[in-house]
Amino acid sequence: MEQEIDGPAVHPQLALARMEAPDAESALRALAGLALEAGFVRPSFPAALLERERHYPTGLPTEVPVAIPHADAEHVLRPGLGVATLATPVRFGLMGTPGQSIDARVIVLLLVDRPHTQVALLSRLVEAFQRPGWADGLLQAADAGTLAAELGRVLE
Repeated sequence: MEQEIDGPAVHPQLALARMEAPDAESALRALAGLALEAGFVRPSFPAALLERERHYPTGLPTEVPVAIPHADAEHVLRPGLGVATLATPVRFGLMGTPGQSIDARVIVLLLVDRPHTQVALLSRLVEAFQRPGWADGLLQAADAGTLAAELGRVLE
């Protein structure tokens, strides 16, 4: 079941609950791999995602730290949102603050195929992530379907 959020849908096949990852790069590779296997992105996407994260970190110091990585639209075939919760937080660079980092517990992967929609979607996500308790259901989710449904709920 896909949750529509006035834009890209939250897709269970792009969700990983309680993912084990030693670092941000491994976590991003896992999510990018799901997107590639499911036909959402071009083969160029994983490398583009990692490169963009190196230059433009996406960590946010919200109540539950979150990263919202993405790559340029040219690497995306179908729009959507992926999500992962992390069994152990992993370090992401802080958005807009070079040299600083956060230990993310949640990753929301943006798959945007039209560049002009990216800013609005990012704004909506940041707004949702500033609400108290926004991540409670995500962190409790034990499977991909529940995790995707919870992210859809957060973004309502």
